Amino acid sequence: MTIFMSILAILSGLCFAIQGPVNTALGKRTDVFQATMISFCGGALTSLLLVFIIGKGDISCLRMAKFWQLIGGFYGAVNVSVIIAAIPVLGAALALSIIMLGQLFAGVFIDAFGLLGTVKVEISIWRIIGIILVAAGIFLIYFGSSKNQSEEKSKSKRSQFIVFLMLILSFVAGILGAMQSPTNASLASLVGNWESTFISFVVGFIVMIPLCLIAGKGKLKKLTNVGIKPWMLIGGLYGVGGIFLSLFTVMKLGTALQVACGMVGQLSGGILIDSFGLIQTPKVKINILRFLGLLVILSGVVFVTLAAML
Repeated sequence: MTIFMSILAILSGLCFAIQGPVNTALGKRTDVFQATMISFCGGALTSLLLVFIIGKGDISCLRMAKFWQLIGGFYGAVNVSVIIAAIPVLGAALALSIIMLGQLFAGVFIDAFGLLGTVKVEISIWRIIGIILVAAGIFLIYFGSSKNQSEEKSKSKRSQFIVFLMLILSFVAGILGAMQSPTNASLASLVGNWESTFISFVVGFIVMIPLCLIAGKGKLKKLTNVGIKPWMLIGGLYGVGGIFLSLFTVMKLGTALQVACGMVGQLSGGILIDSFGLIQTPKVKINILRFLGLLVILSGVVFVTLAAML
C-alpha cells in the first residue's frame, strides 16, 4: 500500500510540474497574478463539477471545520506569489530548491509532532538518511541548472539584502506548501476529498483577487486578441489533480514522505519539460549534475519509504 500511495504522490508532483509552464504561458499574455487567478478559478469550477458528479462527502459539514482547516488555499496562493517574486532575484533553480527544502523540513517537523491532524511519525535513522539524500539531490539539480543558465552571474548584481530576504521568503513558502496538503486532508475528513479540493481552490481564488487588482493598478487585463490558446486556460485542471492526489496520500504516507515523492514527480516532470522545451518553455539540456540529482532524490525517497514500512 505504501508503494502504491508513493506512486500516486509522485503523480501529484507531476501534475504540479505541468501546471507551472501552462500558467506561465498564460501569464506571458496577461500577467502572472491574473494567470494564477484564472488557474484557481478553473480549478474551483472543475472541482465543483466533480463534487456534483462523484463527490461522496457532505459540504454542509463545513460549519464544523476549524479556521485552520479552511486556509489550505491561502497557503497555495502565498506560495505562488513568493515564487513570482523570488525567481527574478534568485533564479528559477535556486528559488525552487529553497522552496523544496522548506517543504521537506516542514514535512519532517509536522510528522514528528503529529501536527495539522497527521499521525505522529517517529524520526528513524532511515528517515534521516532519506532526508539528507533528498536535500543533497536538490542542491545537485540546482548546481546543474546554474551551469546551464549562468544564474550566479545574475545573482551577483543583486543587493545582498534582497537576496537574503528572498531566500527567507522562499523557505517560508516551502513551509506553507508542506502545510497545505495535511490542512486540506484534515478538512477532507469532514467534508470529503473533492469537496475539500473545491474549497481550497475557492479560498485561493479569493486571495488572488486583490493581488491581481494591485498588480494591474485596479484593473484586469483583457483576455481577447492576445494569442491565448485553449490549453493555456486549463492549468487549474492539473492543480485539481495535484491537490486531490496530495490530500489523498498524505494521511497514508505522512507529510515528509508525501512531500519527498511529490518532489520526485515535480523534478522529473520539470527536467523532462526542460530537456525537450515542452509547453513553450526554453529548452535546457540535461547534464550529469541534474541527472545525478534526480537519482539521489529517488534514493532518498526509497530510504524514507523503508522507514514508513519498517
